[in-house]
Amino acid sequence: MEKEIVIDLGSVGDLSRSAFLSGKERGKDARAHFLLDEVEKRDGQIVIRIPLEIASISSSYSLGLFSESVSKFGSIEKFIEKYTFDGNPEIVERIILALHRGASGPPKLN
Repeated sequence: MEKEIVIDLGSVGDLSRSAFLSGKERGKDARAHFLLDEVEKRDGQIVIRIPLEIASISSSYSLGLFSESVSKFGSIEKFIEKYTFDGNPEIVERIILALHRGASGPPKLN
């Protein structure tokens, strides 16, 4: 059985001051804090725990935290094979939607 690696988003920032995780740079900072580049090399499923105290996660934060991983794995589907989310389903859905939007890139102008 593969070992789970749990990443607790409740350990970044001061949730008593703000229940919102936002900003691409803050997402990148969290990526570095959790050493995701190293963690992704390990065997096992990565579980992103989103505590109930977190009311929302912005698309920019999600992209800062996970867009490198999606690029590294080559697709969102492969990313989801490695990562699972434990938290409010609405927040999880917004994270995945943000990653889909980020993967498709900016709209093309004629």
